[in-house]
Amino acid sequence: MIHKECLQWLQSAVRASAGEYEGVVCHRWPYINDVAEHCVGRMAKPAYMVDVLPMFAGSKIDHWIHSHVHVQMQSLSGQPQIHSNPMGYVDDGEKREFRNNAVIELQ
Repeated sequence: MIHKECLQWLQSAVRASAGEYEGVVCHRWPYINDVAEHCVGRMAKPAYMVDVLPMFAGSKIDHWIHSHVHVQMQSLSGQPQIHSNPMGYVDDGEKREFRNNAVIELQ
C-alpha cells in the first residue's frame, strides 16, 4: 500500500513539475530489464529493483538516481539516464567502485 501511494505521489509530482530538467532520486533500481551482471538469475531481484520506469514513459525525467544495488552503474542509452554510485558496505570491500567525485551534468 505504501509503495502504491509513493508511486502515485511521484507521478503527480512529475506531471506538475515545470522545471527545465527533471530528476528522480530513490532507493531501488527502477527498471528490472536493465540488470547488472551481478543480479542476473538471482532470486532476490525484486528486493533490489522495482519495475516502475515504464510508468513514466513519455515523462520529462532526464535522470533517475538510485542506490540499493551496492554497485556503481550507469545506463545512458535511454531516457531517463539511470545512475547509481552507492558506497555499499565498506567493510566488505564494496567501496572500491564508489566515485566521490561523480558529477551529473544537465544539458
